[in-house]
Amino acid sequence: MGTGKTTLINRVLDWLHQQTMRTAFIFNSRMNTTHLFDFILSEFEIPCDSRSKSQQLMKLNQWLLERYRSGETAVLIIDEAQNLTFPVLEEIRLLTNLETSTEKLLQIVLSGQPELEEKTKTS
Repeated sequence: MGTGKTTLINRVLDWLHQQTMRTAFIFNSRMNTTHLFDFILSEFEIPCDSRSKSQQLMKLNQWLLERYRSGETAVLIIDEAQNLTFPVLEEIRLLTNLETSTEKLLQIVLSGQPELEEKTKTS
């Protein structure tokens, strides 16, 4: 029997949608850094024709700034995060640098098994 993580995530997602927050939910944590940005842009429905990471990051940052200006919060939730590789975890950490002078533009939630805690301590 599980811990109820998925049920909790679904409840949180329902609540976030009721708050008119923009959410991206990534359930496949076995990915590389290229997949990470593809998934994030797709989940947030951000159009980007480029496969270049720098172009994708600029599109994401621009979209997040637009959300911020309109008073919306963007939330990225990644399930089974204990399966993320260290390079992907580092990219996620770098996403926390997307900010204004006073606020973070992206809220990030990592959900996973207990091994996630140990993995994030060493990354």
